[in-house]
Amino acid sequence: MDEQDKIELEKYALIHLRFDEIKDLMIETDSYDEHTYEVLKEKTDLGAKIGKRIQLAQKSNDIIRAHYEGSADEAFAQQMNKIQFEIPNQIILLADCYVSLRSLSTYYHPNSHPQTMDLFKKQLTPYFDYSLRETFFKYNTEIDQLYHDL
Repeated sequence: MDEQDKIELEKYALIHLRFDEIKDLMIETDSYDEHTYEVLKEKTDLGAKIGKRIQLAQKSNDIIRAHYEGSADEAFAQQMNKIQFEIPNQIILLADCYVSLRSLSTYYHPNSHPQTMDLFKKQLTPYFDYSLRETFFKYNTEIDQLYHDL
C-alpha cells in the first residue's frame, strides 16, 4: 500500500471511531412522531425569535454608538435600515434605543427624557417609519412616565 492510501485508510478509520463515540447522542429521525416534530418546530421558532431579538438589540447598540462617536453617515443609515425594517421590529428597536439612551450603561451618562427626545428628533429619525416616529413624539409624556414606572 502506498503512503497516500495509508493516510486515507487512517482517516477513514478515525472517522468511524469518532462516530462510535457520538452515535448514542444522535437522534433517530425515523422514530419521530407528530408530537416530536411539533416540539422541534416550536423550539426552532423560538430560536429564530431569540436570534432576531438579539439582532435588534445589536442594531440599537450600533446606532447609538455610531451617533455618539460621530460615525453615523447616510451609508450607515441605509445599512441599518436593511435590518428588520418591519414595523413591529421598529417598535422594539425604538423602545430599545429609548431605554438605552436613558440608562446608566449608555457610553458616558444617562440622558434625561428631553435630551433623549431631542436625540430622536435630530439624529435618529432616519431609522424609523414616519408614522411611528410621530406617534412616539405625540405620546412622549406617557413614554417618560412608563420609563419611570419600570
